[in-house]
Amino acid sequence: MLSSLSKDAAQAGVARLEHSYCQVRLAGLKALRKLLPATLAPHAHAIVAMLVDSDAGVRYAALDALERLEAETLAQHAGTMLAMIEHPDAEVRAVALDALANVDPATLAQHVDALLARLEDSVSYVRTAAVGTLGRLEPPTLAQHAHAVAARLPRLEDSTWQERKAALETLAKLEPAALAQHTGAIIARFEEQYTVVRDLARQTLCKLEPATFAQLADELVTRLSH
Repeated sequence: MLSSLSKDAAQAGVARLEHSYCQVRLAGLKALRKLLPATLAPHAHAIVAMLVDSDAGVRYAALDALERLEAETLAQHAGTMLAMIEHPDAEVRAVALDALANVDPATLAQHVDALLARLEDSVSYVRTAAVGTLGRLEPPTLAQHAHAVAARLPRLEDSTWQERKAALETLAKLEPAALAQHTGAIIARFEEQYTVVRDLARQTLCKLEPATFAQLADELVTRLSH
């Protein structure tokens, strides 16, 4: 009985997604968000389609609903979401990248080139979303592409502090040996204008092996004394 009611609720929610009023579509997504992942899964394609909705609130409600699904279910729709990261609307590109961050790392790794391309997006918050999604890769896979993430750190002229923060957070997910290859870019952020980025740079270096950290002692003392 409960299963039947859940299926009816899912169908009712999906039906609302076709409505011309954004508030009705939003209500439909909020109702779907309350369902169990197994009940929601057959309707994933309809929810993914809402990532390109004309209303920002609807797009983010769709993202919220998709986060309820299992990564393997979302992986079946990775191709659709990848197409969306090329959308003319930057907000759509960003929300599609956020949705892809919930796909399992193995599937995400198959599309790493498309994600890396978005690091050169003309809009900073799209680049930030791309960096965050790359951070969902398994550390060995991420290590192969970490140079592209680290390259975002010194580009003060065309990046925001949020983007640099996201780059540091992603680099921090590397194994210590891989992280050691990017110490120069991280240490450079000790002179960052924004405290949150400076502090994160220092925290990220603390993930290095003690022997590697010791080799950087003189440079760190010099930087910290400025």
